[in-house]
This record gives sequence, C-alpha cells and structure tokens, in this order.
Amino acid sequence: MNKSISKELKDEKSKITILRKKDKILVSFYAFLGISLILSLSYIDSTFGCNDFYTLKECEDPEHDPDERPFIQFGGTKLNEIKTESTFDVDKEIIFDVMANVENYHKILPKNVLSVKIIEEETNLIIAEHVLIERGIKVTILAKHTLTPYNEHIIEILDGDAKGTKIIQTFIEDEGLTKISTDVELKLKGILKPVYYLPKNNFAHAIGSVNTNFVEYTKMFDSPNVKIIDDVYRDLLLRPVDHKSLEYWLPQLQSGLINLDDIRNSLLNSKEKKIADLNYLSKDEKLMKLSDNTKTIIDNLYRDLLLRNADEDALVYWGTILEYEISTEEEIREEIYNSPEAIDTRKLFDLDLDTFGYEKMIIGTFIDLIDREPTQEELEYYTEFYKNLESVDALEKRKLVNEYYDEILAKADRGCNEASDIPCETITNP
Repeated sequence: MNKSISKELKDEKSKITILRKKDKILVSFYAFLGISLILSLSYIDSTFGCNDFYTLKECEDPEHDPDERPFIQFGGTKLNEIKTESTFDVDKEIIFDVMANVENYHKILPKNVLSVKIIEEETNLIIAEHVLIERGIKVTILAKHTLTPYNEHIIEILDGDAKGTKIIQTFIEDEGLTKISTDVELKLKGILKPVYYLPKNNFAHAIGSVNTNFVEYTKMFDSPNVKIIDDVYRDLLLRPVDHKSLEYWLPQLQSGLINLDDIRNSLLNSKEKKIADLNYLSKDEKLMKLSDNTKTIIDNLYRDLLLRNADEDALVYWGTILEYEISTEEEIREEIYNSPEAIDTRKLFDLDLDTFGYEKMIIGTFIDLIDREPTQEELEYYTEFYKNLESVDALEKRKLVNEYYDEILAKADRGCNEASDIPCETITNP
C-alpha cells in the first residue's frame, strides 16, 4: 500500500464510524420522517392485550372490538413541543443539501427507511411517500418537505393520527461550524395521544442520533472513493461501511484493480446480504417462501435429533437459512445437535444403555420427581419398559416416556411415594 493510500486510510479512520443505539429507549424518533409517532405507539400497543384495559366479560362480547384501546396517560407533563440544538463541524450548505435530498434517506437511515417515493416536486417543495420500519413493523406515511435553501427545512406529516405534526430544522453558521436547531410541534389524536406523555429527553436523544447520522454521511463527501464504497454498503447491506471493509476495498479501487461493479457483485453474493434481505420479511412471508423439500428436511432433523415435530418457529428460522444457503444441512444438524434441548433429549431417550444404565436413569428420575428411589419391582418394570422402546418410532417414544413421567408423578398424588407402597398401578407395558 503506498503512502498516499495509507494516509487517506488513516484520515478516514476517524471519519467512518458505525452508529449504534446506546440507549434502548421506547421512542425511536427519526426526526425528519416522524417515524416514532406512528411506530412507537404500535410497539407500545402490541405489549397490551384486551384484558389489560377491559373486563373479561367485555373482551368476550362479540360486539367489542378487540383492538380498541382507551386513552392511555403515562403520567408527567404533556409534551406538545420538543426543541433541541447541536453544533457540528461540517459545512452548512453541504449538510443542508444532504438533509434536503429526501430521495436519499434510505441510504442515510438504511435500517429504518425502506424506500422513498417522490409524489410531487416543485421548487423548494417535495411531497414524498416514505416506507418505514421499526421493530419489524412496516408503515407508509406521506410527508411534505418545505425548503428554504441553507436556512430551514420543514417536514409536515400529511396523513394518519399524526397529521399536522411538524419538524422544523434551522441551520446557522457559527465560526466555521453549523448549528442545527430542531423544533418538533406535535399534533396527535387517536392511538398516538400517549406520545404526548413520553419523556422529553428520549425525543432529544433520538433527534440527536438522527442528526449525527446525517453529519457522518456528509463527511463521506471528503473522499469520493470512500463515498462510492459507503453508498454500496448502505444500498445493499443497509449499513455504513466499516473500517476493515474500507481498508480492504479502497486500495483496490484506487489502484484500478477493481471497479464499483466488482464491489457490488461481491456484496450481492455475501451471506450478510442474504441476512439483510431476510430481516425485512415477516414470519408468514418467510414461511411462504420455503419449499416443501426444505420443510421436510428441517422436520426430519427435529424428529431425528429432538424426537418431535419441528414447530412453525423452527421451520421459519432453520428453513430460511437453509433455503437461502446461509448454512448447510450439516451445519444446521450440528447446531441442533449441540442445543440444550438436544442434549437433554439424548440424556432422556438414549436407548443404547445397558441394564445398569437404565437402572441408574430410572433411579435418578424417581429421585428428581418424587424424592425417593424406586422399589425393586418398579425398577424392573421401567427397565423393561425402556428396553421395549427401542422398536418404537421417535414421536411415539416421546409420547410414551411423557406418560412414564406422568405415571411416576401420579404415584405421589395417590400416596404411593413410599417405597413400601407397591402395588400402585404402573403404566401399560408398550
């Protein structure tokens, strides 16, 4: 690597960062799009059921809407306006242009803005449809962006229960720095009313995080090649380029060994790209995309290793990574084999034990379940029971052993928890 490239990498190392959310706050307020006003309440509402608000009788009333929610007041002072102010070491005109480029928001906030469609555009006015996602919830909103070049950017929500809400950004040059002031005027109704009572500092923190995302993206303009690589990462992997990747791609791009298409093709075929695509599918969408063969493979693995059918969550999780070749069947088998459930299953259903091994297992089961050792008659009976399971298929085996546990527990319920209390009935020999 030549000195100029090394110097550029060193300079860029301090500029390229991956922004992580340090605080798990209830409201993820993506200031320019009003994303929190719709999505945060969808999340809050999803944590409650009908019984949290109404009596059981009211919930069971066929005329009662199960999705109906009363007005929830979380306490505290009603929040009508939020004001924040931050100063950044960035040129005012550059940061304004980046924030005014509405169509580019999916690159700057790739994990939360799926797409932006310009509905109407005039001089200094844009009406756009934004498809947003937060906590797996997708929503589409309509917003109007009014621009006063290099001084002010106003976003107004045009639909839904946040209609009329405004986010006003002002840009002030201050001794080579840029001061960004954000004023949010909330107008909420319906299910969004509780947002009025959420902590003000949560909004301020989230707005600051969004501003920082835009500023960090702006710094990419200092190096065209870095911005080219970063744009590909944001577009395909929904995140900024990390320093390690930049260190790998930048020298090759600058020396002409590769071009933009080479980087794009490499990322398109990466495991991370496949995972990024899957993250935006719902559980039902993932299940629908699985082939019958994939479902059969996963179900057979569960029958073989866990002695049960694969449930829907298992089919979605393992089936998806198999279908999209994120992991091979053997890799999935190994992971399931080493899972806590599989280890416990092998302990309980290992049918290659000799007689002493069966006896030891049965004694341990009795002590664990009813705090006593089995009688000799019980020990002989259940040893024979386990031996007979060797010819039974996996699902029937699990069913019978569950009955075995239930029978031992039932002994205690019937007062048969003393070793002298034999003849308590035992389960039917399979």
